[in-house]
Amino acid sequence: MTFAMVPEAVALSASTEAGLAAETGGAAAAVSPALLNPVPMGMDADSAKFAAISAATGAAHVAVAQQHGLMRGLYSGAQSLAMATTVATEMMRAAATAI
Repeated sequence: MTFAMVPEAVALSASTEAGLAAETGGAAAAVSPALLNPVPMGMDADSAKFAAISAATGAAHVAVAQQHGLMRGLYSGAQSLAMATTVATEMMRAAATAI
């Protein structure tokens, strides 16, 4: 068969992306408590304000990390679908050519 891509390489890339997606999502979930609940440095209003800003920044960071993991997972799925489609298409083309 003639392939326009190397299915094994695409499958390896898809599995790598899936692993990174799981790792990214797990890391974001594990870090969440520390980023979302900072302890104020003092009992004054400025420390409370800084802690609130730090919590908001931490929440944004966790959201972006989770979104990044989701995007990697979707990319992995797209790669897997492209590989399977290419293999099936090439098999059908080879069968049609053999007739």
